[in-house]
Parts: sequence; C-alpha cells; structure tokens
Amino acid sequence: MKIRDIQIDPYGLWVFDNDGTLYRNTSCIREAVEKKMNSFIAEYFRIEFEAAEEKRRELLKQHQTTYTLIAMRHEGVDPNVFLNATYLSVVPEEYGITKNDELREVICNLTGEKVVLTNNPSQFASLILDSLGISDLFSHVYGMMEISFMSKPHKRAFDVIARAVDCHRSVVYVDDQLDNVLAVHSMGVETILAYDPAQAKCAPGYYAASLSNGEVYHVGASSTLMRRA
Repeated sequence: MKIRDIQIDPYGLWVFDNDGTLYRNTSCIREAVEKKMNSFIAEYFRIEFEAAEEKRRELLKQHQTTYTLIAMRHEGVDPNVFLNATYLSVVPEEYGITKNDELREVICNLTGEKVVLTNNPSQFASLILDSLGISDLFSHVYGMMEISFMSKPHKRAFDVIARAVDCHRSVVYVDDQLDNVLAVHSMGVETILAYDPAQAKCAPGYYAASLSNGEVYHVGASSTLMRRA
C-alpha cells in the first residue's frame, strides 16, 4: 500500500526522524562533522589533534551522553558556538545529499501537518532538508535543543507526539531505529520502520524499504488506526 493511505485526517500529524530516514547516506557527513568536533576539542583543550578523538570519547563517557555537543555544553561551551564550528560548517551536497524529487512528491501527497523530530540539532536538520529540497514541507523541526537535550527513545523526547495524542490527533511516526519505533508505538501511535529489513519482523505497524517510492508494508500487530475504528 501507499504511505499516504495510512492517515487521511487533514488535522493529522506526520512525524519524521531525519538522519537515516529522510536521507540514507549518513556516514560520510557524520564523519566530517566528527572530524570538525575533534578539531574544536583539540583547540579548546589545547591538545594535539591526534589526541582529540580519545578526549571526545572520555567526555562522552564522563557526561553519560552519546552527543558531543551535550558533553561540551557540560564543559561550559556555548552550544551555538560549537554548533556553528561543527554541524553547520559542512556542505551536505559534498557528501551526496542532494535534491530528492521523488521524496518530495511522496511527502507532498501526505495529508496533514508534517514535522521533523531528530536527536541532532534542528539547525543541522534544516541544513539537510534544504539540500534535499523539502524544507518547506515541514511546519517545525524539533531537535536536540527544542527537546531539552533529551535523546530518543527517552520518553520526554517524544513530547510533541504526546501532546498530539492528548489532543486526539491522528499521528504517524517514521524512523529508521527500531527502539524509537517501539517507544512511539507504545503510546498508541501508528509507526513506520524505515529501511532495515532485518528488524522489520520485530517492528509493529508498517515497514518501508524506501520512502522515495511511497510503498509501505504492514508487518506488525494489527494497525493502531484499525484498532481505533
């Protein structure tokens, strides 16, 4: 079936993860950002660049996070200064992240409001969305700072979904990480796991091998929307 058929409520809400979901070639740009992070750390702590990666790992462990921006915030660094020197200093097109007309058409055909919910900074997500040519299709981008530096699948990271559910809006959530999909599905929300066929059999709701072709397959327990009917 087509992804647009899952939800036809004009007041409904579509929530998309960004990295790994709206675009797939994440590794090269992630490595470029991490290299810039290491350069920042080397300069900030006045150490050699070669020692910065180990220092970054120590900081992540010390501050119990998987996000260097959060660790550096705990070290007293202004998040916006770090953001501009790292995430926002890369050019997505240099890493194969370019306009995707097929994806744009799929998202355009979805009924209801569309937003992005990402663990990365919203400014970085917006940079990616601009490169994909789809930024104008989303009403909001919720990132690390907007969700109070919480990370999915922490419950508080999904507050935007919880508020929509409390208002009795139909919600569809799309993510490439099974843990996130499971967390949101437990809230009574329809979900789509993107791209990971190995995890599809463990996912509730729907599975999409490619968002660009708009095809989804029902793989989990009975549809949340069907149960509501």
